[in-house]
Amino acid sequence: MDEINVNELIERIKREVKEQPEVKEEFPDIEDDVIIIEFWVLESSYVDGEEGIMLFVPPVLEDIVWKVKEKIESPRLFISVLRISEGNFVKTVVLKRLKREFPHIKVGEEIEKVEGNGYALYLNWTNRGMVIHKYKEGKFSSMCKKTNVWMTNNGVWIINFSSCEEVNKAVKLIKEIIYKYFDIDYSANYHKRCGAIECKPDKSEL
Repeated sequence: MDEINVNELIERIKREVKEQPEVKEEFPDIEDDVIIIEFWVLESSYVDGEEGIMLFVPPVLEDIVWKVKEKIESPRLFISVLRISEGNFVKTVVLKRLKREFPHIKVGEEIEKVEGNGYALYLNWTNRGMVIHKYKEGKFSSMCKKTNVWMTNNGVWIINFSSCEEVNKAVKLIKEIIYKYFDIDYSANYHKRCGAIECKPDKSEL
């Protein structure tokens, strides 16, 4: 039985998805990380007849990826297409994009200490929304943050936004990515008691 090179297979899947007419029309700027590819036998360098791959995809790409699966799948290569959860999509795709756009931010378990003045964003995929907070001299108001936990099963904290303009840019980016691939409009609330309300833009700006 011939061996299938894993890296070549990954590149083929990505290429086939991008070449689908629906993707070219609706998602011309799609990035590779939107489709999460995992092998069932991670320690293996090759896929053989008893192994397979899982493709975790957002809802809007599900039907398209199924077409690719049917084209590539064979008796010796089983492909499973699974819908990725919003939480996992945020953790694997959205946060990666944020870090690329704002290299100085700290996310979730990366946060060891809060310093100086700035703005923070709590992204909650369970409630499908964001809450923006303001902190001063490395401290949050007791009404904003009551524990030292920065990542939960429901959401994640993101800190070190230096200005209203920067945090609003992050809010807009998050909303755009999630709406594009999940067709869900996340809410954005600006906490009043800590002063983050000063960053609330007009509806036309978000």
